[in-house]
Amino acid sequence: MDYLWTPWRYQYVTDGDRPPGCVFCIAAGGSDDRKNLIVHRAKHNFIILNRFPYTNGHVMVVPFQHVATLQDMAEEALLEMMRLARECEKHLRATYRPDGLNIGMNLGRSAARGSPTTYTCTFSPAGPATPTS
Repeated sequence: MDYLWTPWRYQYVTDGDRPPGCVFCIAAGGSDDRKNLIVHRAKHNFIILNRFPYTNGHVMVVPFQHVATLQDMAEEALLEMMRLARECEKHLRATYRPDGLNIGMNLGRSAARGSPTTYTCTFSPAGPATPTS
């Protein structure tokens, strides 16, 4: 494959009318989790689907605490994040049966859509990924 082409991301890339503020704080502060694509709320973190994913199954584990670095996170939040990441892995493997998973962390302003926050775990199935029934 020469290029990763995701035409559904065009709206995200070209949208000039983004609401001010952190997209994750806006989602977490909302009352409609389904509309905001939040699939789980824990004590310190929430799991949210990527509205403009590169691949099927792209989810993020995001701390409620608005921080730019892992150093700034409370210890309990960091531990919970990794536990939630493990749960995401379990469910993604069961649902998509991928050859592998990509796990990444986005820290700071340039990594989090211009907001000085961090969304810390991203999962995307790698390789053939087709949901099973």
